[in-house]
Amino acid sequence: MKAIILLAAALLSSGAASAALLTAGSPVTATLNGSADGLLGLDHGYQPEPGSNTTALTDGDIEFIAADFSFMLDLGSDGALRVYDNTGTGLLDGLRVVELSFADAGLHLGGAHLLGALPGGQVGFETLGPQSLRITLQDVQFGGAFASVDAQLANAVPEPSTAALVGLGLLGLTLRRRANR
Repeated sequence: MKAIILLAAALLSSGAASAALLTAGSPVTATLNGSADGLLGLDHGYQPEPGSNTTALTDGDIEFIAADFSFMLDLGSDGALRVYDNTGTGLLDGLRVVELSFADAGLHLGGAHLLGALPGGQVGFETLGPQSLRITLQDVQFGGAFASVDAQLANAVPEPSTAALVGLGLLGLTLRRRANR
């Protein structure tokens, strides 16, 4: 019994230390309204050239800037997603559809959700596959010039600590059932 408790504790502690959802350095490819020319990546110095819509995920840097410079897109390895107003007006009018494809084979996106409320407009998320996400921006009001809208990507696969807790609970039920016989 003591060995089972130690094993469960080891499983719980190993999952708790891992908070990264995305792998830093992993390539991300983006399109804007179906065009590879719509977003410019950090790895290409935000220059409009072939392949500039692909860049490596780098914490602390803006990964993509719209080719018309109207907004910027930043991703964190923890799944934090931030869309910045780059117009200086606090309004990103019209419809913009961003699709992100992550080259991280271990990623299993479960979607995304906004953190906080928008002053106006709409931001939508649709998971296109385990490594792909569509972000729809419609007449987004940021609440101020050069402000941002924040979201959080979610993993569809439970963290190891969650799986360990479920396993520990099932083990406890089994042991209790045996003890009651």
